[in-house]
Amino acid sequence: MKQYIEKYKKKGQFELLQLKTLDYLESIFKQFIQQYKETVAEYITEPSKFSHYLSQLSCLGDIEYNNEDLESQINSISVQLYMIWYVYIDVISKVCTKMMRKLKLKYICELQALYEDFVIKLNNWNQFDKAQKNYNFINSLRQLDQRNLPILPITCTELLDNLPILIKYSQNEQKQQQMNQKKDSKHLIVFVHGYKGSPFDMRRWRNIIKTYYPKCFTLLSSCNQRQGEDSIRVMGHKLSIEIQAQIQLMDGIDELSFICHSLGGVVARSALCSLSMHQTKMRFYVSLGSPHIGLFVKQKSLVKTGLWFMTTFSSSQSMAELQLQDASIPQNSYLYQLSKIQCLEWFQKVILVSSLQDDFVPFEIARLEKSNRVPQDKQQIYKNMLENIKLPECTRIEVNFAFTQNDKNWDNFIGRTAHMNLVENTTMIRMIVTQSKLFDQ
Repeated sequence: MKQYIEKYKKKGQFELLQLKTLDYLESIFKQFIQQYKETVAEYITEPSKFSHYLSQLSCLGDIEYNNEDLESQINSISVQLYMIWYVYIDVISKVCTKMMRKLKLKYICELQALYEDFVIKLNNWNQFDKAQKNYNFINSLRQLDQRNLPILPITCTELLDNLPILIKYSQNEQKQQQMNQKKDSKHLIVFVHGYKGSPFDMRRWRNIIKTYYPKCFTLLSSCNQRQGEDSIRVMGHKLSIEIQAQIQLMDGIDELSFICHSLGGVVARSALCSLSMHQTKMRFYVSLGSPHIGLFVKQKSLVKTGLWFMTTFSSSQSMAELQLQDASIPQNSYLYQLSKIQCLEWFQKVILVSSLQDDFVPFEIARLEKSNRVPQDKQQIYKNMLENIKLPECTRIEVNFAFTQNDKNWDNFIGRTAHMNLVENTTMIRMIVTQSKLFDQ
């Protein structure tokens, strides 16, 4: 400190340094004092127990700046800051629960407000179709500014130019609708992984949901982990048994929701056929790149070859069913029959998430939309399946990921990176959770 001050004395700028330093320290000190006084006062329910803290705080901030020795003044301020810091730590340990609740709500609100700049909300299908293909417009949003995100609970700060962009299109939306939720209801959320996946794949979704809404109950499905050879019907039956067992352990539930990735979205729909006794309790259904109408839309040759290999040499019944090859007539295939079961209508909200960068599951199929890439001989089947699946209030979300030089690898080339980012990109998950208002009362 002495050497630092001597440099400015030699330059004849000591008085300027002293003035600016004191003004800066005084402003910081007053803000610090005010913030912690308000914090302590707000969370002290019985002031008599904390009178000694309040008396210490009341004498702070009365420093006089008459001493010409800059170093002494800085030391004087630092001593007081040191005192108030330890007073604050002592108090906050006794009111941590209330404090954390308020800070958490404030964090969610700030995060939601910031993400608003990166969510394009459209009510017209033509606008939605044009926006998702306008890459120049999407990339321009990432250049709005270079602010940092608020302090994140798990990861370090992220630059805004690396955020995914969400294009949101809501259909049959009822603005005044309020979901029927009891204050202390038992809300079970089931997380279903994809083809040959594991419960570990859905951990990020589960962790973020529990961070924002700790009172909900979660189930990371494990009955079909590392499996894909079974038929969708069999996997769906296993999932329904697993859910029923969990409900029994909880002594019943009030609400039931699903968050599913890839094949898991179709398996969950199959499981719902055996869960009709809970249809009045369905809350929301979120599918992440799920092949709801199969995998017979034109795709990259590499992906197409991989599907052929899995169907032919690995005896994967689920892959055969997704290509409507499990029956001689497509109308007799399991996926077509499943489309006629109106289980998605049970939910109060359905969210279909996809990405144009995902080459594993075509975005039209993931979002249950019309497609001009369907082969001629399958167009009528595709149209019929679309018409069979009835949706309640439905939100379709297109995600555009920002890939860096490190992402230029084989997975990105074949379109797998975007497909897995739907369960691995924590920023995207937070954006969907905060913007979709899944838990609004």
